[in-house]
Amino acid sequence: MIYTTIDNVRYGQVLGRNLYTKDGNVLLRSGVVLSVGLISRLKEIGVSAIYIKDERFNDIEVKDLVSEETRREAMSNLSIAVERVQAGKDFDINSFKKTTDNIVSEIMQNNNILVNLTDIRTKDNKLFVHSLNTCMISVLMGIHLKVSNIQLAELAIGSLLHDIGKSLPDIPENDHPVQGFNILRKKYDFNIVTAHIALQHHEHVDGSGYPRGVKGDEIPLFAKIVAVADYFDTLLAREDLKPYEACEKIMAEANSKFDLNIINVFLKSVSIYPTGSWVTLTNGDIGVVVKQHKGLPSRPVVRVFSASSKEGDLNLDDTELKDIDLANEKTIFIKHAITE
Repeated sequence: MIYTTIDNVRYGQVLGRNLYTKDGNVLLRSGVVLSVGLISRLKEIGVSAIYIKDERFNDIEVKDLVSEETRREAMSNLSIAVERVQAGKDFDINSFKKTTDNIVSEIMQNNNILVNLTDIRTKDNKLFVHSLNTCMISVLMGIHLKVSNIQLAELAIGSLLHDIGKSLPDIPENDHPVQGFNILRKKYDFNIVTAHIALQHHEHVDGSGYPRGVKGDEIPLFAKIVAVADYFDTLLAREDLKPYEACEKIMAEANSKFDLNIINVFLKSVSIYPTGSWVTLTNGDIGVVVKQHKGLPSRPVVRVFSASSKEGDLNLDDTELKDIDLANEKTIFIKHAITE
């Protein structure tokens, strides 16, 4: 299957991955043939890109850090928590502990996989997808930093609930960290560390962040981790940047917004060119990323079309295919990502 923008989806194509509601239920199942009406409806609910099945890439395996069941469980728990906070009620912390324990356990088993943030977002589920993505990146970074299992559990809970303050209606954007802190600090079964993640994930190492304008070592490690993870996923969702563009923007903020050491760990954790995405190579070939290399996020394996098929000529049904492993081809680089 391949990952493509919704504007490039044609009727008759087949959905490659499930689409979920905000509470983790399946809205549209993988294997559904996309009609004109379905494509139009996906656009209406805010879907910008999806996976579609393509027989030329049947062997592509998009590896996930956590299972579909755990993802659904996390989104369901987040949805319930948000609804209860909005109603002025308490939410069940035990369900979050179970979910985050599963997230940590699965990521520890799959920590050789790069984070591939290609979940299908809608207007309704975007907060929950963002929270889960931020959590997965943060936990993987924590593993790379060799924090203890107990600390990983705290990082997972804090990162999954880092935006819980946004649940409250009619609050200014810059107030949600304080509101989130006030919600989480009352959860006595949570370590206060989790509340400080919510409070300080918008602080910058140069002191230009909010809400308190603290800087450098005054910012806890976990808040620094979540700050980068949160910003990366926000760039993908709100500014519609491609992962490699978001990484460039984060690197430009080294030692101003973000800690350089944290950025270096982050860059080892994410897929710069997600599996299934289209790219142009410096030799002019175009192709689809089919495999990742741990530690070499900018050097994946790319299935390219014949050299005569260059960018601007994407009618590729009759062209020959070959795989180029950029880890071995030292003189060829990815020029940029493209849309099919």
